Amino acid sequence: MEANSVITKFCLPRINIDFWQDQNEYYSSRGLSREVSTGLKHACKAGSINALVPMFLSNADVVKEILLRIKAKEAGDAYTDDELLIIFDLIQGWGGATGRWPYIYPKDKPYRLFSPSFCLIYRQAILQLFYMRKNGVTPDLINAANRKICELPRVGVSFSSKHLQFWSIGLDLTPKLAIFDSRIKQLMAGASKCKASSISYINFLETLGTEASRLGVPSEIYERALFAFSKNYFPNESRKMKTSFEFQEDIEVAKSLAN
Repeated sequence: MEANSVITKFCLPRINIDFWQDQNEYYSSRGLSREVSTGLKHACKAGSINALVPMFLSNADVVKEILLRIKAKEAGDAYTDDELLIIFDLIQGWGGATGRWPYIYPKDKPYRLFSPSFCLIYRQAILQLFYMRKNGVTPDLINAANRKICELPRVGVSFSSKHLQFWSIGLDLTPKLAIFDSRIKQLMAGASKCKASSISYINFLETLGTEASRLGVPSEIYERALFAFSKNYFPNESRKMKTSFEFQEDIEVAKSLAN
């Protein structure tokens, strides 16, 4: 995997994965959360998913639709532009309100609607994922696909990795390319006693894969549990504990991570 100029033993918090994965509302069948609903409203500004959104009764419905559409084709060049952009918009919407930037900035000319190369860039990333399905997943190929998605205007790693996760699940890649957002980076920094800025996406995937294998759980499930744990105890992009939280599970772990 990727080398660092300063050798760091990267770690992840050891938490009750079974408990916390059930608290991750983004995959829940219990309803359509406010966060996902807001994200979908922003994504609807592109006009591609407006007819689909009224059919979603839960976050799990959105996840199911995304994966069904990814699995519908056997080659990256088999998707039409419209089919790819529907998948893009569904993933951005599912990711919540912070996925709004391709649709609202700049306000007079949203990138998602008026960037002629938008779909071409996304397709190039998808072709790289299909290449990995055939030839195997490597750090260089992961980085190449991630960089390509990040070429899309106003799309950073916290959302590029959401796209990589869904496509890696839909294409059944091994390993799955889990989400790497600010919450996960902060948890990993706290557990590793290092600066969050020193952790790369490859560092995370390598550490997650090692720990998930040791615990006997899929890596993407471990990430979902970590996200729910973080959301319970910490605000976004911070390890300063909240003054109140819904669950007390693994509170001592949270305290050990707090600034």
